[in-house]
Amino acid sequence: MALAQGYAPMMTLAQFQAQADGTDARHELVDGAVRMMVPPPDEHGEVRANLVLAIHPHLKPPCRLVTGAGIQVDQRNYFQADLVIRSGPREPQGQPAPPVVVIEVLSPATLSFDLACKLLRYTELPSVQEIWLADSSRVWVQVWQRQGAHWLVAMVSGSASFRSAFLDTEIALDQVYAGVTFRPETEDDADAVGL
Repeated sequence: MALAQGYAPMMTLAQFQAQADGTDARHELVDGAVRMMVPPPDEHGEVRANLVLAIHPHLKPPCRLVTGAGIQVDQRNYFQADLVIRSGPREPQGQPAPPVVVIEVLSPATLSFDLACKLLRYTELPSVQEIWLADSSRVWVQVWQRQGAHWLVAMVSGSASFRSAFLDTEIALDQVYAGVTFRPETEDDADAVGL
């Protein structure tokens, strides 16, 4: 029996990982359903590249920065973050070390999903100490830092900076957004974020 158009069968994490097709196509597993990720706008890539430049000088072994990193949340959810800092050696069977810092660059098309779904799941991962959410349509970063059983949240904008406890350094928004020219917001952008 054929599936109705637009519906895909539910998958386990093992099935999802086995379907890799060798291309650069990006997919995530969300509650057992495969979700295709569209290519982000240039501003997204520019912010991500600037974040790499801001972070890299402050990494100390065994920490390493990974772009487009896969994060296994559970057996039905596997996300791809823009940037991840991992600390420690690879685990047995070639599994990467768990994420310590997760960084998502928000685009109008993914903003709702990143804030409503991915952020919550990242906070539930015991290894994660910080989560950075950097907007790609305006100068704005939200930083989540684990404080025992709670999370401390800071929002910074303009020419401010924020402190990364994990990296033990200040990150200046002027560096994160250097050279980024924002495109004017359209009605489609407002619809994508539910405004």
